[in-house]
Amino acid sequence: MKNLAEEICSFHCPRWHELPEISLYMDQVLSILEKALSIFVNENEEKIATAAMINNYVKQKICIPPIKKRYHREHLAYLIIVCITKRVLSISEIYALLERLLAKYSIAEAYDLFCDELEYALQITFNGCTSREGLDMEKDAVVGILRATLLAFANRMLAKALLSSEK
Repeated sequence: MKNLAEEICSFHCPRWHELPEISLYMDQVLSILEKALSIFVNENEEKIATAAMINNYVKQKICIPPIKKRYHREHLAYLIIVCITKRVLSISEIYALLERLLAKYSIAEAYDLFCDELEYALQITFNGCTSREGLDMEKDAVVGILRATLLAFANRMLAKALLSSEK
């Protein structure tokens, strides 16, 4: 069995084209989220998402509303982003991040960028990899915000892993 660092470094966030194209019911959405993000949940923590959480994200306009109680690829993209970033950002900060991303990128582009940056953040944090090119903050501040958020998330994961191994 892989150790935690190897497992996290090999994490693959499903890209836009890998998300289901069919409409889904809530229980199917929850199942997909749990499967895709299970690596980030300890047995002592609450679920990565619940129906109540998702309904709350829709009410707070963090996620677009379902269409006739059915969820689509766009919903999954929003929810994966929210489930990860809520560990380091407030709901209003997540809203601001999504607003900025979607002002510059399509949902598909923004989501795939999120996946790339999440995997990079996990790699650099758990593996010490530094092969990513520098970022021109004046040119693309929103990517800088996204990268900083995901690096914070990855570092929080590392700290928790290190703390639990000290027991």
